[in-house]
Amino acid sequence: SGSEKSKLAGQLTSDDRTPQLENELRAVQKALPRKAVVLAAGKGKRLHPHTNNTPKPLLQHQDQPILDYVLQALVYAGIEEVCLVTHYLGHQIEEYVGNGEKWGITASYRDQLEPLGSGHALQSAADFLTEPCFVLASDYLLPPNFILDLKAAYLARAADIGVSLKQLPTEELASRS
Repeated sequence: SGSEKSKLAGQLTSDDRTPQLENELRAVQKALPRKAVVLAAGKGKRLHPHTNNTPKPLLQHQDQPILDYVLQALVYAGIEEVCLVTHYLGHQIEEYVGNGEKWGITASYRDQLEPLGSGHALQSAADFLTEPCFVLASDYLLPPNFILDLKAAYLARAADIGVSLKQLPTEELASRS
């Protein structure tokens, strides 16, 4: 049913779990994409002074770095390989994530030599883009099922590309440019 499908990638309770839903969840987790590029090169200027000595992805929320929320959501979606594009204080991100073993993933790194935006950061990981993958920022507080929901929608529609957007007030957009 429609309500059962909507629960596929959400937080299932033991009452919600049926063999069919469990099988669908495992199928989505195992399907492509299994790789992700995480953009973690920015300076976080709007968060100064908090980012003077700490890269934005490592700022804490409820005693956990923001990057943890992103990596946990990727793992829950079945992502196995993550390439983190770093620049500003990138060594701290590399020290924190290491080889990815803590999350059960393989982590690699690319240095964005100059901070020239997200497109340029993605170009820094061009050699990693050998199959479908997710590309996402490293500074979002994602619920554990967010990427899995996006992946399920992408697969259900046999889409060439999937994009997640957030609506922002015009005045906030204007202040960012």
